[in-house]
Amino acid sequence: MYDGYRITWGDGSSEELPKTTLTATKSYPTSATRTITVAGIYKNASGSIFCQSSVVPQTVTPFTTLPKPTISSLVTSANGGVTLSVSGIPNTQTFTLEASVGGGGYTVVQSFTGTGSFTLSSPVAAPACFRAVVKDACNNQQPSDEVCSIGLDVTAGNLVNTVRWTSEGKGVPRYTVLRDNTPVTTVNAGQPMTYTDNQNLACGTAYAYQLRALANNGVTTIESEIKKVTANSTEVPPPYRKVIVSVNADGRVDLQGLLDASVNNKPNYKMLVYRQDSPGGPFRQVAEEVSRSSHQVMGLNVNSQSYCFQVAYQNSCGITSTLSAPACTIWLKSDSPNSVDWTPESPFVGETVARYRLEKLDESGAVVEEKDLQANTSFRPNLTDPDIQRFRFRVVAYSSDNSISYSNYRTFTAQPLLFVPDAFTPNGDQINDAFVVKGSSFFRTVTLTVFSRWGEALFSSDKAEGWDGSLNGQPAPPGTYIYRVEAVDQLGQTTVRRGTVVLIR
Repeated sequence: MYDGYRITWGDGSSEELPKTTLTATKSYPTSATRTITVAGIYKNASGSIFCQSSVVPQTVTPFTTLPKPTISSLVTSANGGVTLSVSGIPNTQTFTLEASVGGGGYTVVQSFTGTGSFTLSSPVAAPACFRAVVKDACNNQQPSDEVCSIGLDVTAGNLVNTVRWTSEGKGVPRYTVLRDNTPVTTVNAGQPMTYTDNQNLACGTAYAYQLRALANNGVTTIESEIKKVTANSTEVPPPYRKVIVSVNADGRVDLQGLLDASVNNKPNYKMLVYRQDSPGGPFRQVAEEVSRSSHQVMGLNVNSQSYCFQVAYQNSCGITSTLSAPACTIWLKSDSPNSVDWTPESPFVGETVARYRLEKLDESGAVVEEKDLQANTSFRPNLTDPDIQRFRFRVVAYSSDNSISYSNYRTFTAQPLLFVPDAFTPNGDQINDAFVVKGSSFFRTVTLTVFSRWGEALFSSDKAEGWDGSLNGQPAPPGTYIYRVEAVDQLGQTTVRRGTVVLIR
């Protein structure tokens, strides 16, 4: 045990203290930096110092007034964790962080040294108010401006998330509400501390909310804890307001649903598709489309029957709307050899069929004839065409607001026509002067061969002018001749006609 202590104050002065004194105070005329040392001393019987301990210097900068700390940010994390950024304090200066909970007095919660970011070792439930306090040896103190944390609560309702917060609100002019780190609204001080969020919430989706504020004239940033809530709903969503079904040119069936405006743009929904595969049969679910309202299907026998569809909307909470009314593909057929007929069931839901149009198309797919048929579901078209051997019909239905649905194609093949005269008179009067074969214009080639009664080929040509009744440049004798006509049409099919023709002079 030392007999006492010797202090050198760094200004040329020193003093000895008895061993029972462990605190000393020194006042300086200026705030210049001083190096202070304290050494333990031993004395002899006469009271003189004969030995002292090693010296550990300490450099300090005294201040004439206590510095005022500044809390530049206060962040509340999960479970009441608090992190504060404090500035304005010398690096060697110790300060205490004090908290007031529930409007009570301030109590010390932890001590720190210098400037920086500090996290409390124990949680402090929000809302609470904080201040950093610097004290000197004379117990004089300088507190920072008060900063209060924000308590946050978020609850989920019927596609509505309610955000509520609590705070002493000291020095805070307004609060900013953030959803998923994006500001969504600002609430001024004095207004109810609540926000109702019903903007484009998707059922089953988690949303993160946080409150931010600036306090003390914008010096301090305050952030609440981040809280997450999953949106939910108990309401049955509205059904599809429109449904359109149509047969594509390659036989694919296209189904399109149009959503009610109140559920449009809601993510993670499903369109449930039901199909009736035989007239009068049950509707069975055949597909579900995620986050889209269109469906396509190949492999249906659209040339042999109509298919009816129903759809339902299912939101991301798994709640399903009522089924739509059926929308049926238009099946184009022939109930008699000379007619085209189609099923009357509507391809539209939410609209009515305003009129039908019958299209006639050639082999290339070009429309060569159109006929508006109003509400009729049967028509007797001209099924012979000298210029088109094979053609197709298709029905187009127009709804009351001009939506369009197509039927399947119905193909007709015209029988090739050949006209072969049974006599001709090559006498130069320009009337029936040649044996000419005539037929449908869609024949690619027509070859005429004339034989004698003994089977000898006398003439053969694929030219349109036919046989002029001459042999080797001389008039052939009148009489009966045998012919063979071979015609090849646009489809590559061959027609052969045999018979006799009379040459009259």
